Amino acid sequence: MKILPGSITCLAGEGRLTIQVPTISIGTDDRALEDAPDDWFVLTGYGTKPAIGRERSSAFVYLSRKGYEANKSALRAAFNQSTSRRGTWQQFEAAAEAFFADLEKNRQKRIARLTQQIKDLEAYQV
Repeated sequence: MKILPGSITCLAGEGRLTIQVPTISIGTDDRALEDAPDDWFVLTGYGTKPAIGRERSSAFVYLSRKGYEANKSALRAAFNQSTSRRGTWQQFEAAAEAFFADLEKNRQKRIARLTQQIKDLEAYQV
């Protein structure tokens, strides 16, 4: 995935308790972007709903667990250097873990719903 340099730690550096990765910067030259592994990111709809299909075009970008673990020390350094922290590093970690738990719960709900829809379609007589 192409991202702006420093975008992974941007919001943590502002003292926010989030692992969201900002993706918009008006007037940025594409040559200024850097590559990051695709599996470092997840796309969500509002809240912690996994974004799939058409939802991906308006999704929010967050670090995946793999991306979080790979960037944890940089996130911590950025958060601790912030002059406007909105909590402690322990609260930051707790917020990240709560995000992953909610995302997994919503993923499982979505799988169950889609599985039921497939069963309904398979039983459908034409």
